[in-house]
Amino acid sequence: MTGVAIRYLALEACDGPFGSSLTSSHYTDDGTRVIRLGNIGSGTWRGTAEAYISHEYADTLAHHRVAAGDVVIAGLGDGKHPLGRACEVPENALPAIVKADCFRLRLDATSVERRFFVYAMNAVGTVAADKRSHGSTRSRLPLSSVLDIKLPLPSLEVQRRIADMLDAETARIDTLIEKKRAAVGSAQVRLERMRWDLMTGRISSAERREVALAWADTLPETWPLVTLQYLITSKYGFPFKSEGFTSDVASTPVVRIRDVVPNRVQTWTDELPAGDVWLDDGDIVIGMDGDFNHVRWEGGRAALNQRVCSVRSSSEILTDDFLTEVIGYPLRHINETVHFTTVKHLSFADLMAEKIPLPPVAAQTTIVRELASERDATERLAAAANRSIELLKLRRQALITAAVTGQIEV
Repeated sequence: MTGVAIRYLALEACDGPFGSSLTSSHYTDDGTRVIRLGNIGSGTWRGTAEAYISHEYADTLAHHRVAAGDVVIAGLGDGKHPLGRACEVPENALPAIVKADCFRLRLDATSVERRFFVYAMNAVGTVAADKRSHGSTRSRLPLSSVLDIKLPLPSLEVQRRIADMLDAETARIDTLIEKKRAAVGSAQVRLERMRWDLMTGRISSAERREVALAWADTLPETWPLVTLQYLITSKYGFPFKSEGFTSDVASTPVVRIRDVVPNRVQTWTDELPAGDVWLDDGDIVIGMDGDFNHVRWEGGRAALNQRVCSVRSSSEILTDDFLTEVIGYPLRHINETVHFTTVKHLSFADLMAEKIPLPPVAAQTTIVRELASERDATERLAAAANRSIELLKLRRQALITAAVTGQIEV
């Protein structure tokens, strides 16, 4: 199939305004939409990244306006967002203009079917764009180079047939992907419901009593509510100098807030901390900013940075395993109810004042074991679903490439 340069398929093409002509200082709460790289998916419009300028200022940038039926192409890409990805701009996004590195094309409808063009660009065009690109971290291509990319171009009738087939088949594949994601979501909801049932003794046949707890209204009669300050010990982070941080292994491994969820050390320093700020496997580490994430640490001995703390049980009547499972509830309560002026900061005084239910140690062990079993099942389901999703995505992309390049009969 003969390739045709994009410049011969477009009636008009433009880039967004560069430099001081359009910056974030021009943004307003509403008005004319500014189409940015985050809006351009591979064949999909992403409407969540909203930015606007006033209609009056947009009039001064009229050359960059977008009309119904226009296609936008990304002139910047990275590992997750292909260079040259393209999508059609929906009518509900108008009025709009494009920003720098977002190319607007107005196609010649007598030569190219718009849907076919978008499919071809996201299959053949992105590969060609990547080969022509430059940039060490993010690949970039100017509009002139994008216009030189050649795309396969069968007759209009064949283009429409291919587009119709791909619309139907990709919709079917996308439905399968969403069903698998929904199954994982449902399993995660079941896991959280099971956690709550176990933590509040809902599966127990014991008599219940009303309690003054933000996340539970009743507990088994035999489960006391105990304030955390009587149950745990804590360590607080050291204010390491950030200019000494390195990703190369040095004398002191440091746990920062960004290391909590990955559960591993990613930063080192030659600075030695003062005091006992050392974290060991099995400690519960908590990020004290943002969402107050917590994990049972598995990343080896390391020093806590400021705004990160660790806790352990100090009582024989509370296991560390049960504490790991239950402490998320008071952390969530603080996150949702305490007033913060800007960034959320965890006050340890607030955490120590929170109460948790305390079942007998034998019951704690049973609860943790049942949760671990359900969590393993959920993780296995998620892993299998993610493998299937990746295969479906590969199948989807292979189908598009084969269709637009004439490898399959349509």
